[in-house]
Amino acid sequence: MKRKFIPVEESFARWGKDPAYAAAYASLRQDTQPLTRFRNNSAEFINRLKQTRLPITLTVNGKAAAVLQDTESYQRLLELAAIADEDEGIRQGLEDVRAGRTRPAAEFFEEFRAKHRIPRSPL
Repeated sequence: MKRKFIPVEESFARWGKDPAYAAAYASLRQDTQPLTRFRNNSAEFINRLKQTRLPITLTVNGKAAAVLQDTESYQRLLELAAIADEDEGIRQGLEDVRAGRTRPAAEFFEEFRAKHRIPRSPL
């Protein structure tokens, strides 16, 4: 018997009145499907990704093995991660300044040149 996968939105419409399901849906917002079903219906899955832009978790033996995501959403995720990394770097730098874990750049470069035997270039 071939089972048809149920889109998340349809599943939510059926079970959305259950608070536990609603919370899980709101936090995960993704569909979970066996890898075999994806292999047998890949075109349908790709169309679904393009339409909903919601990720699909693929499972092997009932355990999450991979996440399938549309390219636009993936690119946005990469951009957000890059921004978060920049923000975190700035936050850490400001924390170092407040904690006094800094020193003048000229002092650092002088020590670096001496350690690595780099001559000072004439200006």
